[in-house]
Amino acid sequence: MEKIDLREQGYFNYIKGKLLEMVVQNLFSRFNNETVAGFLFGQTEDIITPRFKIHGDLVIKLPTSGQYQIDAYGEYGQGNKHTIWVAECKYREAEPMNAGEVQKSLQAAQAAKEARSASNMVIWLISTGGFTQDALALIEKNGFLHSAGEEINALAKEFGIDIKIA
Repeated sequence: MEKIDLREQGYFNYIKGKLLEMVVQNLFSRFNNETVAGFLFGQTEDIITPRFKIHGDLVIKLPTSGQYQIDAYGEYGQGNKHTIWVAECKYREAEPMNAGEVQKSLQAAQAAKEARSASNMVIWLISTGGFTQDALALIEKNGFLHSAGEEINALAKEFGIDIKIA
């Protein structure tokens, strides 16, 4: 069997990353106020998934750099509360999401919150390679949702998406 050269492997990994983003966007389209086991989002309490009025991806301008693409985005309102969900997806088999990436996701979410005039935001970090200890400490400190490969596969299955990501 022939080995794949590095350029082809890089392209293949890019495609897998896009697939992960599409699965998360598809989950956003399927969420409909269901109660879901909290451990699938790295939480001890169950999560009630919102029914998003708007969902997809979003490109925003960060204050300290250029444009930034939010991989999956959703928004909904309840009464006078306007809430956004911002998801950052990393498809990497052996490289966990680090604290710098978590911090950049927080900056992007804050910029999206301001741009969309939202009163609340939920940040959901998805990494098939898991999370470093520093990243987990930052996630815990800020109360972010987080899912690794096993959890995203379980969520996909629970919401009728017949695919295994990691």
